[in-house]
Amino acid sequence: MVVGNASNINLSTSSFKKIIENDYLYVDKSRFIDHFLAKRSDVEIIARQRRIGKSLNLDMLYCFLTDREDNRHLFDDLAIRSSHVWKLVNSAPVFLFDFKEMDESLYKKDIWLKINKYMNQYLELSSGPKAAGIYEEWAFSKFDYKLGIETYETTNGLFTLTEMAYATTGKRSYILIDEYDNPMNHASSFEVYNDMRNYFTKLFSKGLKGNNYLEKSVLTGVMRISHEDLLSGLNNPETFDVFADRAYGADYGLTEEEAAEICKIAGLDLEEIRKWYNGVRIGGSDIYNTFSVMSAAASKTIDCFWGQSGTLDRIKAVVTPAQKAKLIMGLDKGSALTTEINSRINLRMLTHGCADSTLYSLLVQSGYLRLESWDSKTGIGAVSIPNEELATAWRKFIFGDALNNRDLNSFLHDLSDMDNLSNNVMKFLSPLFDSLSVYDLPEAEYKHKNGKTYQKIPELYYHQILLTAFYAIKPQLGYKLMLSNRESGDGRYDILLDMGDTLVVFELKSGRKSDRAETLSKNALQQVKDKRYGADLCKPIIAIGCGFSQKRVKVKSAKIDLSS
Repeated sequence: MVVGNASNINLSTSSFKKIIENDYLYVDKSRFIDHFLAKRSDVEIIARQRRIGKSLNLDMLYCFLTDREDNRHLFDDLAIRSSHVWKLVNSAPVFLFDFKEMDESLYKKDIWLKINKYMNQYLELSSGPKAAGIYEEWAFSKFDYKLGIETYETTNGLFTLTEMAYATTGKRSYILIDEYDNPMNHASSFEVYNDMRNYFTKLFSKGLKGNNYLEKSVLTGVMRISHEDLLSGLNNPETFDVFADRAYGADYGLTEEEAAEICKIAGLDLEEIRKWYNGVRIGGSDIYNTFSVMSAAASKTIDCFWGQSGTLDRIKAVVTPAQKAKLIMGLDKGSALTTEINSRINLRMLTHGCADSTLYSLLVQSGYLRLESWDSKTGIGAVSIPNEELATAWRKFIFGDALNNRDLNSFLHDLSDMDNLSNNVMKFLSPLFDSLSVYDLPEAEYKHKNGKTYQKIPELYYHQILLTAFYAIKPQLGYKLMLSNRESGDGRYDILLDMGDTLVVFELKSGRKSDRAETLSKNALQQVKDKRYGADLCKPIIAIGCGFSQKRVKVKSAKIDLSS
């Protein structure tokens, strides 16, 4: 169910109260509260990709549970109003910690100050000596008296906070931690990482394990890092992530029905929205990306919104050219790649050149690939690029800076000078292969007519690299339509770009290390003429022959007259 004003969309806030009170468009996810309060584990971990509603759901849960204010009016039009858990509204101490923007050098102080702020709220309610005594001891915990400085080293904060709240109200507390994995993800050095890990391990263990003053806790983040000893002190926290989710499948992202409702009230084409933003799979069901659909509703345009909302810096830091090449070959649009996937990774495993099982775990958990299937016994799974938005983000990521030169990327704008065109195409292609490890592409065995065998990189790989690059810079190239491996004339062309008035046909030839790329390019050009590629399309044709020998590339271009 969608509430609020369809023309009033705020994409910059995760404040539930602000959204409801300002009548911003909101998709009712209040059933999350019902699901959370159903008794399961004392500590839960919910892992989801960015911009899919984690922070907003936690803030909604905080507004519902907190006994510090009356928020009942915020839920008047939502499903939770008729739930049996409504009796718990605004009934308990609840503490929300946001680790999203936490500085790796100041995190201990940040957490201490946040706990201190919450303690002061409950100290105001207490007239007894116990709460005051708890706070007095806490207030001095930031000092290291031997050093004579404030160090904020104490790791008793969460436990002490719930103890004080219980002393004041007689009620057990809820602890909500948003982006719990963020500080560890951004720890830049091994020394900082170890110190941070030790601190959070103790903080969580003391505050969440066997705490009689705690009712329940939930930690949300992008990564499932339970192989870290970060959470080793907890008693089997229940985890809900892309690999297994039996409770919160529809609570994050948009269901088909919710997406359809937004499209209807915002005047969007559901088929187009599905093509661009659907496809991430949780608990066996497909969901839409919340941020992207709402961005499309706000702007009335289709674009790569989620890809623009964050960076791929974490992925860039670990992926190798060879792994990039594998992604290109294995993740053509609509296809799936079978690979080993580690469901629980240690963040220290995420280094440059890490194992494929670690890389694909990162890509799946962070939402850049869809998990089609996964066998928990073997660790083997299938991944794919689920929609056009992520395909666009991948195309731009794969080649990085190689596709940032707008002058080179517009090489088809002038089709009058064939020598200049050949040079420009070659200048465009060379950086692509420099950004990939072409030498790591698998060679295949071929036979001469005399029966002798030889090795070379199949044309298919060069073909896929060009397709990926051409997709990524479609606006700069200016073509109306791109076709691949279609029957035409007396054979099948490799790639055809329809420029409107003119057809540009690319024919690719791959050779051995010893072959001359220039000879291969001439042969490719001649094949376009001999096979009459594009003759049936009744437009002027420009043929571009590309010869590849490992990373060497040569290009020949010509206007082809197939009218005779």
